[in-house]
Amino acid sequence: MDFKVITLDKPQEWEYILSRVKTYDFYHTASYHRLDKSGDSKLLVFQEGNEVMALPLIVRKIKDTPFQDVTSVYGYGGWIRSQAANLPDVSEILRDYFHKEKIVSAFSRIHPIIEGAGLFPVGTVEDSNLTSGIDLLQEPLVQRENYSRSVKRAINKGRKSGIQVRISKSMDDARLFSVIYQNAMLRLNAPAHLFFPSDYFEYLVQSNDFDAFVLLAELSGKIIGGAMFVVCNEFMEYHLGAMIDTYKQYSPIKLLIDEARLIGNEKKLSILHLGGGYGGQNDNLYTFKQRMSSQTFMFKTWKWIVNEDIYNELSSGKNNTNYFPLYRAGNKRKNEYATTY
Repeated sequence: MDFKVITLDKPQEWEYILSRVKTYDFYHTASYHRLDKSGDSKLLVFQEGNEVMALPLIVRKIKDTPFQDVTSVYGYGGWIRSQAANLPDVSEILRDYFHKEKIVSAFSRIHPIIEGAGLFPVGTVEDSNLTSGIDLLQEPLVQRENYSRSVKRAINKGRKSGIQVRISKSMDDARLFSVIYQNAMLRLNAPAHLFFPSDYFEYLVQSNDFDAFVLLAELSGKIIGGAMFVVCNEFMEYHLGAMIDTYKQYSPIKLLIDEARLIGNEKKLSILHLGGGYGGQNDNLYTFKQRMSSQTFMFKTWKWIVNEDIYNELSSGKNNTNYFPLYRAGNKRKNEYATTY
């Protein structure tokens, strides 16, 4: 079996591997990985004959040590492959490569929809929570019937109130949405990793590797909410959303998602994936998304302690056993996204 590692300085090679797999989402692209500055993005590629499987990861330094660990980008990662069936066991290749790179532990969020994304030959794969999605292969009226009564009422109220929705890929509207989003995160006292600089949004809408756009809700000439969606292959992802707090009675995010659903129907996509709660939790965001869809998927994570002795040494004195890797528990996570690209 052939094994190679592709880095971001070889985007054409990265793109070629994506062209050979059965399906992938925008989280797997080199363009999206360029946004994460927490470490070095790498695409691990395994090939045998005409078959290929690949795993995108971020290799991070462990402060004040010669060691590293790996994680995945914000969103969903896991395996992408040319077929759903397993290639021959790659565990030894993975183990040898991780030992060579002094990798102590590995963690990845797994795409809940892509078949075979969680077929890891080493470590453990754990159920985390459900995510929600709108099945765009159903008739549009059936899709809407799957909304809860409260969601239907909110959407009807928004339309009757005169809320207009417009789609945009302009830099100005990307910056406008950025302000709405940042203010909402401040109001919610969100963790640092959920804050993104304005050019993060500009970069996404300019990418040629996927179709990112902003939907803005406007009432009486004032923008009251916005959401960013990303289309890649047959997937549409609800990436980020926020509203002006003083207009929350109009529930603009529900209306924006409903509009995105209609756009997805026009584009003949298969799924509008809404995701789950913050950090995979059963929170208000999770409940809100479930009310907009009857279709659910199991979100899973991969965890692997590669070097148990070093892992235990680094984790000494840490007691948050629900956190992985344990040695990073309690560290304040900085904003890992650059302000220029």
